[in-house]
Amino acid sequence: MMNAMVIKCLLAVILHVLFTTSLAFAVPAAKVTVKVVDEQGFGVEGAEVIVGFVKAKPSGWGTKPNPVNGVTDPSGMFSASGETGPSFQVNALKDGWYRSKMNLRFNEVFEGKRQPWNPEVKLVMRKIEDPVPMYARNAQIEIPAIGE
Repeated sequence: MMNAMVIKCLLAVILHVLFTTSLAFAVPAAKVTVKVVDEQGFGVEGAEVIVGFVKAKPSGWGTKPNPVNGVTDPSGMFSASGETGPSFQVNALKDGWYRSKMNLRFNEVFEGKRQPWNPEVKLVMRKIEDPVPMYARNAQIEIPAIGE
């Protein structure tokens, strides 16, 4: 009878430790809404958006990507959610437009969610107009010694 009570208490303590430890290592959820606009502030429809959420590896060493991809609606909006660390990156791509990206950071965690919850961020894209070709040239320049 006494052994059964000791085993139950020990089991309760072990379950409590496992539960609280798993909560401590849980990766908080995040949600962000991206509005992709052109230089005049109009929404860019059909842009591919990649929200690069990042979370720690289960081993505790390093991070692993947790990207969420999608396409903007007619008003240029796209929402993404996932588990992430405090910082993430937003990228937007579309044929005929320059790639655009920005790095963002959440401030804190409240009730398992990154704060602010679902912020709206504006990402400006530029249309490719009159592209200028760029060339690189390999040149060796010899600098003379002092006084020569």
